[in-house]
Amino acid sequence: MFKQWKGFLAGAIFALAIMALATAVFMAVTGISIARFYDKTKSLLSGKEIATEAVAGDVVEPFISKGKVKITLDGKEMQPIDMYDNLTEPFIYNGTAYLPARVISRAFDKNLEWDPDSKQVIMDTDIGEFWQGLVHVLEIYTRSSEIYWPYIDDEIMEKVDYYVEKYGTKVLFQGLRSVNPYSRYYCINRLVEYYNDDKVRGDAIQEIRWFLDDDNETIRQGAEFALSVLTKEFDSPYIAHGADGVKVFALFNDYSGYGSYNELWIIRDDKLSKFYSLPESHTYIDTTEPILFSPDKDKIAVQTCTRRKSSINIIDISNGKIGPELMGLAVEKVAMDHQDYDNTYPDGRYCWGGNLKWIDNNTLEFEAGLAYNYGEIIEKVIVKYNDSDDSLEYISQR
Repeated sequence: MFKQWKGFLAGAIFALAIMALATAVFMAVTGISIARFYDKTKSLLSGKEIATEAVAGDVVEPFISKGKVKITLDGKEMQPIDMYDNLTEPFIYNGTAYLPARVISRAFDKNLEWDPDSKQVIMDTDIGEFWQGLVHVLEIYTRSSEIYWPYIDDEIMEKVDYYVEKYGTKVLFQGLRSVNPYSRYYCINRLVEYYNDDKVRGDAIQEIRWFLDDDNETIRQGAEFALSVLTKEFDSPYIAHGADGVKVFALFNDYSGYGSYNELWIIRDDKLSKFYSLPESHTYIDTTEPILFSPDKDKIAVQTCTRRKSSINIIDISNGKIGPELMGLAVEKVAMDHQDYDNTYPDGRYCWGGNLKWIDNNTLEFEAGLAYNYGEIIEKVIVKYNDSDDSLEYISQR
């Protein structure tokens, strides 16, 4: 899974100018003028450029100082381990000690990124820590080879968006390498959002392919879905196919017992855009029920859920207009027919639906368990709703 690191920083050397060799690593963090960095490459530490000095036409001689060069960190000798877990021998040239940037980043347990386009070595002090602690991996949230995520809240989304805006998509690629399985799964899904960017899409395909053989079932299935979109094969069962090449799907499919995150995405004319966002926090698109196109492919039926109820809506593909919430209408009708409407939860609490199917282009049918009289009575029914005249009828299954 981590083979993608190969060649990641090949040839990138971070030169540390030191007064005393024991303080070399500390100077890298404090931002003191420390570098003779070749090819005028910039060095960034926590997003701030460190003073550099280009060495035009200079070549570092393969001179290793006599005796082992030691580096101490917090009074203890530091083992200079490179990106391949090999012991790296520092060397001195013209009074300057040289070490690969990877050795420095690993010494401080910081994440390091090499951007070949801008020729920047980026050592971030907060992104890696963020990915590492995205979700604390507790045993109660793991089930054999799966991961269980109660919900992805808006705070996580906003925090990641902040980092992406500040540092670019490299933040998501960095998350793919996190030791935290939730971070890897999260970034696999978020990279799907860059479908329209051919370069990012191509890079994402290469990076995500490594997860197809992952031991973690949730991560493996997430990779299969992401690649289905990014490679434009669109063969995932989580993708609904409409007319004229239109595709609709959610991200984070079945990441929890409730379903996906609360956003729908659409591909139209080979362009991806956000189609619909559910207004309520902790509301999920129920991907255990497929997103269903109507026979004429101009509408979709989608089921959502919270921890206390499920909801069903019809959405017009052309304009994004959403119809009334059908479970609530069904509860109201059943309660009124039983003259118990005054004793019914107004939000349709404890009501569940499923087995959606289109009877014709205007009529949606589904099964429901409707709770009324404050949940004391559960009426199992088959509901039919016609969106052309906003009529609803039900048949009791008792």
